[in-house]
Amino acid sequence: GRHWKDEACFLNNQNEKIWFTESTTAFLDKDHEVYQYLSIYIDTTEKKQFESQLNLHGDRLQDLIDEQLIDIKYSRDLAERANEAKSEFLANMSHELKTPIHGIISFTQLSLKQFQTIPFGKNELKKAYKFLTNIEVSAQRLLLLFNDLLDLSKLESGTMELHVAKHDLFQLSRQIRDEFIAKIEEKKIHFILNKPIEPAILLCDKNKILQVLSNLMANAIKFTGENKSITVTIENTAIVLGKRANDRKKTPGLMLSIIDQGIGIPKDELNLIFDAFTQSSLTKTGSGGTGLGLSISYKIISAHQGKLWAEQTPEGGSVFKVFLPAMNIKKTYS
Repeated sequence: GRHWKDEACFLNNQNEKIWFTESTTAFLDKDHEVYQYLSIYIDTTEKKQFESQLNLHGDRLQDLIDEQLIDIKYSRDLAERANEAKSEFLANMSHELKTPIHGIISFTQLSLKQFQTIPFGKNELKKAYKFLTNIEVSAQRLLLLFNDLLDLSKLESGTMELHVAKHDLFQLSRQIRDEFIAKIEEKKIHFILNKPIEPAILLCDKNKILQVLSNLMANAIKFTGENKSITVTIENTAIVLGKRANDRKKTPGLMLSIIDQGIGIPKDELNLIFDAFTQSSLTKTGSGGTGLGLSISYKIISAHQGKLWAEQTPEGGSVFKVFLPAMNIKKTYS
């Protein structure tokens, strides 16, 4: 036989559409002539109404999704523009304010040189020299703050370049240690810089890595009490850099650890301390600083495709770990 199926509708007495499907089978005789039809009618009105409602809701859902996507894109654009404006503001502010600060420092230094040629016989001259010295120290400190703000704006806007070359991480660490030797001796800190077994050579931006080491060692010295210890170690190792739970691939590189016997960092703040303008609750009161040093260091290490994090020590102090991969890196921050 032959079979076909049709769909149709008609209006009832209440002018409502009644939908139905017609399934028809034609029975053939031996000469292939039709001798009988069998038709089955099935009311599909509810199904049609359901499909209509489903399509209607589907269209409305798509409209809502489209509206949400537009809102998300608009919010993202606003956030990006706000971030660009913030970075531009920080950069402009830093440049504008650094100009008079450089003037203050230059004229103060010239005045100090002049005072060095004058014999101090009067208390007034001694006081003036002391005041000028204080002005220079304050101006230098303010300049460091503006340099931090400028670095932060460049890091966030991606305009700071990395000047990459081969350097010895142990030698860079020793250079920073020597710069802080006066403060180390003043606090009678037992500073241990262990020489690595293998050469600690890597590709990096020397000045940026020195900046990171300076920030980390300065923090360790600041928060470590007198007659306590700070230990710095460097080793060749490999760690998993991927952030996914199923990442297993390890990246070879150098691990630098700065272990102090300071006041420590609460466990729930170990990640927060790397946010800009954020400090640990144990150090922010009366310790000075802006909370920019660790944030800038974190971004610099990230730009080197490395990792910077903090841990607690069993003795109550902190250990800051820097991992730098043994591989080529991008020339600009991302």
